[in-house]
Amino acid sequence: MVSSSVVSQFEDDTKTKERFKELLEACRSGDLEKFEIFRCPSTLLMNGNVRLFTAHVYGNGHYTVVSFLLENGAKCESETFEGERCLYGALTAKIRGLLLTYKFTKAVDESQSYRNVLARLYDNPLEHFSDITLKVRSSSFPIMATNNINYERLYSGNIVELYAHRFILCARCPYFSERLNTRNNNQHHQFSSNDQHHRVSFEISQAVDPTCFQAVLRYIYTSKVVQIPERLFIKMVDLCQLFGLKNLRKKYTNKSAVSKLSTSQLDKELQLEIDRFSDNNSSEHQKPYPDMYLRVENTLYPCHRVMLSTRSEYFNILLNGPFAEGLSKTKEYDLPTITLSKCTCEVLELILEFIYTDKCEKILPNVAYELLVTADMFLFDRLKTLAAIVLTNQKGPIDDIYELMRKAIDLKIDRLEQYCCRWFAEHLKDVLHDERFLNLVKESAQSIQNRQATDTIPLIDDLRYWLAKKHREAEYNRKLAQIDAILEQLDLDA
Repeated sequence: MVSSSVVSQFEDDTKTKERFKELLEACRSGDLEKFEIFRCPSTLLMNGNVRLFTAHVYGNGHYTVVSFLLENGAKCESETFEGERCLYGALTAKIRGLLLTYKFTKAVDESQSYRNVLARLYDNPLEHFSDITLKVRSSSFPIMATNNINYERLYSGNIVELYAHRFILCARCPYFSERLNTRNNNQHHQFSSNDQHHRVSFEISQAVDPTCFQAVLRYIYTSKVVQIPERLFIKMVDLCQLFGLKNLRKKYTNKSAVSKLSTSQLDKELQLEIDRFSDNNSSEHQKPYPDMYLRVENTLYPCHRVMLSTRSEYFNILLNGPFAEGLSKTKEYDLPTITLSKCTCEVLELILEFIYTDKCEKILPNVAYELLVTADMFLFDRLKTLAAIVLTNQKGPIDDIYELMRKAIDLKIDRLEQYCCRWFAEHLKDVLHDERFLNLVKESAQSIQNRQATDTIPLIDDLRYWLAKKHREAEYNRKLAQIDAILEQLDLDA
């Protein structure tokens, strides 16, 4: 289910051909977890006018993959060649029924957690460590109600005050990047325990329409292009010119295009700009206005509490709970510092990339296991999945298979658990009499609460499944007899 433009993009770019093959393989196998990573706009366009790739998706009958694609913006339109071809090629009646009944007008934005995080920062900046007050001079009243306006001071003249976050403004808008960095070059503001929301004031140099300014501010945070009254389009174009937002200016120059924008492309712009902003995390000069540090192996990583607290419940508790008062501070900048003892620099940089950009495309196999464990500690479920995908894409386990299996069970990562079971099935002769394997079987049996004598053993059931896929009947029965002999030796029945 990919658009023709995306297909040509993959064919033309040799660097992404392999990833396109992975997408097709995930479609064929119904691997929803692997397929989910292609939702990221920087990897593959999934929204907008997406056509169905019938031969690789629906012909294989994977209902969950079809449902996932539809929920993320893919279309199957009746009375079109592609749509009718898709309906005709649907392998099961259940899939055909899903295609016929699905409401294609479903909004995609609600399912995009990363965009929702940034939208929350825009909507409720005072609840999320806002550090700047933007003053806009205007004689008109803003027509879009929002929580980021100081309504108490709205009538004190022609000044409208809006709350924001400096690092987002600098990352996304050339106007703010130039003026804020010039005004406060390398200046770190002090945060006292009684003034955690200390903020500076910045006045826009010329009068602007507050409605247009709010629309620009929302675009800076979320890449969402807001519908505004047509009479304000000229003012909006001028404001985009002032702020150096060339792409947004083009969109409002063409009035008819505003209502037909591709959300995927906007998301891609947003992630690319914040990605560039989050590079070189270990240098405080690369990331403007940090309000905290993470310390790992005597290295300080400048960060922003708003991103850590909204993206991770672990950091949210540390930064907003009773532990916040006890955070240590750096001597040079007097900023809160969290020391992470069970983490390496290499892993933390991957975690920060995920926090700031919602993607993590450079996970090396030799750090995937450590990333998996650390992501679980920081409560990043999706990052755990990405690390598990890297581990299970290897031809053989790069870590101890028994430790890998135990960790998969402890963290409830079914994908990794099945990968280990499949490896055991393929190497049954080598592991069947290994004491470590026998201990795994015992632990698997003990994991069933109130287990009866003949109840199932999860590990044995999975082994039988993979053996059935690998061997024909005679060899399969011979392997089962070997497993039964081991179970008898362990005084188990399953």
